[in-house]
Amino acid sequence: MIRTYKVGQVLFVLMHKETKIVPVQIVEEIIKRTVNAETVNYIVRVGKSGKQAQLSELDGEIFEEVEKLREVLITRVMTAMNGVVDNAVLKSNEWYEQPEVHSPLIEKQQEEVVPVQFPDGKIANVKIPNIS
Repeated sequence: MIRTYKVGQVLFVLMHKETKIVPVQIVEEIIKRTVNAETVNYIVRVGKSGKQAQLSELDGEIFEEVEKLREVLITRVMTAMNGVVDNAVLKSNEWYEQPEVHSPLIEKQQEEVVPVQFPDGKIANVKIPNIS
């Protein structure tokens, strides 16, 4: 699906190479029609300096809504945090002998696993506890 934007619209670019969100504004829409196809390119203004760039050349994910961007970031942070904690638990089980603990509360908790795809194409399964 080809995304279309409006001149004047502000977008948020989550950069791939650095942890940074860059707000940009569409300042020009260029439509090129040929016998075989139609292409649309967008020129954006980046920052206070007014520097311009082609939107397609920015190395990042484009978000129209800040709430969607926030959701993606929270999911990624939770995935990373869960991975660090899970790794620590695995290491503790591997390194140390521990008595078994039986708790009705722990046994009743269930988790929903949700797949999350990162910009580089990797997919991680995020465990989301069901809290009653």
